Amino acid sequence: GMKPNTLVLGFYDDASPDDYFLQDQLFSPSLSPKDDAFGVDATSLQAHFPPARDPETPRLLPANDYVAMICDALKMHKNIVLARNFPLLVRPEASSPAMYIDVWPLDLLRPQASAYVDVCSLFLLQMACILNMAASWRRFQLRVFLCVESRGGGGSDGASGWIAAEAKFRELLSKLRIRALIRVVAWDRVAALRGPNAEGQALNREPISCEYLKAANRAVEEEGGAETGVRFLYLPRPPADPALHQRYLEELDTLTAGLGPTLLIHGLTPVTCTEL
Repeated sequence: GMKPNTLVLGFYDDASPDDYFLQDQLFSPSLSPKDDAFGVDATSLQAHFPPARDPETPRLLPANDYVAMICDALKMHKNIVLARNFPLLVRPEASSPAMYIDVWPLDLLRPQASAYVDVCSLFLLQMACILNMAASWRRFQLRVFLCVESRGGGGSDGASGWIAAEAKFRELLSKLRIRALIRVVAWDRVAALRGPNAEGQALNREPISCEYLKAANRAVEEEGGAETGVRFLYLPRPPADPALHQRYLEELDTLTAGLGPTLLIHGLTPVTCTEL
């Protein structure tokens, strides 16, 4: 009875499309209509859901139109989830070693223009919690990464700034009754690659250097390590100018390349409340 308010899309990249329905016996072409739990034969089903695109076949959807779909969904007040590298997902088993669900609640493309506590970051946490509550994912532990610069604003020095950031976020998790590990990540080395006009990049959508994007990608990969089952990243809102859509997609591609199963999420729906 809930109103659908979240749109999940596959990431626009060069990965070979994979039809997961074909791996399920319920959708096997060998089933007759009377044996089909849905009462629909495979031929009729494929008429409504055509097969996945062959890797050699050109895409029918241009990159600009893909980003435009995201923009339109946000205008309709839908939450957006972009799923990347999920063919690499290893499903958890009882015998699997302890692994983590990693959450990066800051906009890594423009960290100076966002905050840890906004509707989008809280929605990100909520989605990770929902996954963690699923029976097969309860053995995984939530792990939240806070990117902190020692030369941050407010005049605080590095050590006290890190401690304050961790304490503030730990208090938030306590209010929300979310059990998670907090990892503070020194972001100075990565932030230095943003260039001298980082504020302009944030406010005016100026290009982000490829060096910064690759450094952020390495940091996310190295901090998580092989124990990460899936990553939740903050999806920034696309630029309003269609001329910038291609670059926006390229920035996301560089940021998430080779990270394994990753969900890029932009949430518009308030999902938490700390007041009675």
